Amino acid sequence: MTGLAAEFEKVKTEVLIEYVVSEAELQRALDIFHKFSFHSVAIRVFRNYYAALPDAREEMACDLRVVAKSQDTYLFALKTTDNQYLYIGTDTDVLYIGPYEQGISNLEILSFFGFKDATDFKDRMPSTFEQLQPLQDKKNEAVCVACGTAEGELHILGCPVEQCPWCDGQLSRCNCRFDHLGVDQIDDVTLLERFEELLEQKGRIAFKKDQSPSFPTAGDDPGPMMPK
Repeated sequence: MTGLAAEFEKVKTEVLIEYVVSEAELQRALDIFHKFSFHSVAIRVFRNYYAALPDAREEMACDLRVVAKSQDTYLFALKTTDNQYLYIGTDTDVLYIGPYEQGISNLEILSFFGFKDATDFKDRMPSTFEQLQPLQDKKNEAVCVACGTAEGELHILGCPVEQCPWCDGQLSRCNCRFDHLGVDQIDDVTLLERFEELLEQKGRIAFKKDQSPSFPTAGDDPGPMMPK
């Protein structure tokens, strides 16, 4: 969202807040919204909340926290006066999921954010809102220059910046994938999926801001992850 578009969304959200919130709570509601208005996706979440009001409850939004993040897509928990709700947000769209305590049943959404299933989500999510990750200023986030992954997250598989968990070399160029698969080349999707399983078992190395595409490679250059 451009600066002008973000300002427009901000103004529209302020109008919705003034329409929904009581006069006694209005200034506090606006102050809370302004606290998060540095973040374009947060603006969209607040606007979606005040426009739709889940369960028709006219409650003030009190806080916004990050449950999970993947590829510039956020899974948010929004806290109101007496409730908590889950939202998915990007720079272009927002999707309301439902009450926080009900969790998520959609397997595609769960997998995208790194959860095995609905039970895994509930087991791993904090019971108290304060333990969720605060929303950070996007301007201060470090992202991978190759695949756009944020610091602390896994690279998109095949990214030239990702480090190999076996040799610490460049995963897309070292020989480890061939050695552990017992093949000379990866020439079909089944082998690629098997290698991804092996990576998960070993433990993939998440992106850190001091990583760069120029760190030394291990061994000879064996070519790309998949042949052209």
